[in-house]
Amino acid sequence: MPVFNDCNRATINKLEGKILATPNLIESDKLDAAYVDAIRDGLSDYNQRKIGLPGGVPLVIAAEDPESGTIVGGLIGSTVHAVLYVEQLFIDDAHRGTGLGARVLAAGEEAARRRGCRTAVLWTATFQAPAFYERRGWEAFGEVECAPPGEKVIFLRRCL
Repeated sequence: MPVFNDCNRATINKLEGKILATPNLIESDKLDAAYVDAIRDGLSDYNQRKIGLPGGVPLVIAAEDPESGTIVGGLIGSTVHAVLYVEQLFIDDAHRGTGLGARVLAAGEEAARRRGCRTAVLWTATFQAPAFYERRGWEAFGEVECAPPGEKVIFLRRCL
């Protein structure tokens, strides 16, 4: 019997008599929880089987106004394979320049360290806050042009 690897999965299925229906591709501009969970869980399970490391663990740092209870900013990310991925960091206009952004970022970095992360990565646009991150020890390691013309997405990293 021939030896097959993952590149020959379609051939293996054919020889084993399996007929797989061609999946429908669904495009959405909404984060449907069922889709997101299926994709994340599938990748997490695959990674666990291949390298023995668990999948990503969400990380949220919320900044709550103590008087109103309103969330005025925060960080959304995940930790996986000893890396903190910062997906979003936002501080509302009224709280910018008060040090809240630095506190939120530092809290996210500290939480990642407690989870065993050694590196953190994120991206930001030139019209957003690259200097904010650079002042806090983050370094650029790549960039791509984006819209509007003349703007760029900057990829940054930091050793934790």
